[in-house]
Amino acid sequence: MSASDEITPKRVLTLLTLHSGSPCNVQVQVLSVEEGLAQGVHKKFTLIISDGVCLLGCGVAPPLFHLIEGNAVTKYTIVTINQVVLSDISSCNKVIILDIVPVSQQEQVVGDPTFGINDKKHTMSPFIHCC
Repeated sequence: MSASDEITPKRVLTLLTLHSGSPCNVQVQVLSVEEGLAQGVHKKFTLIISDGVCLLGCGVAPPLFHLIEGNAVTKYTIVTINQVVLSDISSCNKVIILDIVPVSQQEQVVGDPTFGINDKKHTMSPFIHCC
């Protein structure tokens, strides 16, 4: 099975249209892992994910931080996102990953992800839009 067979093209958008907490079983590639501070105090992680076509920035729930800190989820990892919740932050739907499973590690980007998702309108635009 090739890496392109492992991800689900054009499924990033479905993460924004699910009912919060619904099972989703979407397989995507992590393009970037960004660490930061929420409100200047609490650690947070943001994953830029791709389905080979679209890009989306997603927050990671704190119970999953060990997967990033232990390097199970890194740049170019194929993952299955099993559950998300939508958080309305600053008038913008933010996807927070509640359940993620690493599938395989790749050496490069799969597909040609060139479109970000405008989180509020659920439309594609040629940039990554993260709240």
